[in-house]
Amino acid sequence: NNFPFKIVHFHYDNGAEFLNDQMIRFCKLKDIEYSRSRPYKKEDNFFVENRNGHLIRKNIGYMRYEGEADLFLLNQLHKTFNLYTNFFLPQKRCIKKIKVNKKMKKSYDNPRTPFVRVLEQKSISKQTKQGMQKEYKNMNPINLKKKLITLQNILILNKEEREMRLERD
Repeated sequence: NNFPFKIVHFHYDNGAEFLNDQMIRFCKLKDIEYSRSRPYKKEDNFFVENRNGHLIRKNIGYMRYEGEADLFLLNQLHKTFNLYTNFFLPQKRCIKKIKVNKKMKKSYDNPRTPFVRVLEQKSISKQTKQGMQKEYKNMNPINLKKKLITLQNILILNKEEREMRLERD
């Protein structure tokens, strides 16, 4: 578990890639409530899909990846990307929406990283926070970004070139 807090609810769309026995079994095992979107209601998952486009597709692209070598590479990329995003990229959060003349006016809080937001939570134990702070002190954002770029460049290569590069590195 890479989360500093307990997941209490998991919501997924109706795509076959998410709705499967393993996911349902995992949620039941971990005592996580789960729900799914209404069929043919694309607006239900706008923010999730928007975030996937912004974070996932922007960093790994749209190619199809198969095999152990690709899985290893994608796992490394995912781990590095999560560290970089959660510890070093600040995000704004919408705190208020007001309708003004048929338009929505949104107010946002000051941008903070997810790491800082977790540290601000009173429900998270001091031990967890100290562990995260220790992990943060041992990280270098420039090294993470370089690793991220290297992994992305390997991902762009064709399958044979990727496998040869992974064996060499």
